[in-house]
Amino acid sequence: MPGLIVVAQDDEVVDAQETQALAVGGERLVLPRGGHELANTEDYAETLADFIARVSERTD
Repeated sequence: MPGLIVVAQDDEVVDAQETQALAVGGERLVLPRGGHELANTEDYAETLADFIARVSERTD
């Protein structure tokens, strides 16, 4: 099953470097900002929509 990990460098709860190291085999999107809430949706909305579209095409 495909996966996409979205992580912000300034996440105050989860270490971004550790998350990237554990996300082997999936796609990763590393944002420079956004915090743990990934509050800056405008920075990754298009990438997320593209990922969902690609995954949806595979399962149809």
